[in-house]
Amino acid sequence: MKKINKPIESKDIKMNVDRLQRLQIIPKWSHKFIGFHNQKEVVSIIDKDKVTAEHKCKELLLNYFHQITPGLTKMPLEYYNGVVAYVGEKID
Repeated sequence: MKKINKPIESKDIKMNVDRLQRLQIIPKWSHKFIGFHNQKEVVSIIDKDKVTAEHKCKELLLNYFHQITPGLTKMPLEYYNGVVAYVGEKID
C-alpha cells in the first residue's frame, strides 16, 4: 500500500462528513448559539456547521445592538454588553 504524506485539511474532513451524512452512515446534527444582552436572550441561530452558527449569531447580536441604538456610532461587538453562548448540538 502506498503511503501518502499529505496533511489532511479541514475542508476534506467537512466534505467527508457531509458525504457520510447524505448517505445516512452518520447522523446529521445542528449546533445552536444564543446571543444575550444583560442576561436576556435576544437572538439565536441553529446551523449544521458550528463555526458558521457562531459567526451568524455574532452578526445577529451586533445588528440587534445597532437597531436599539439608532443614530449612534456603530461599534464592534466587543464594545457592547453582549455575550454569545454555545448551547450545544442536536442530532436530527
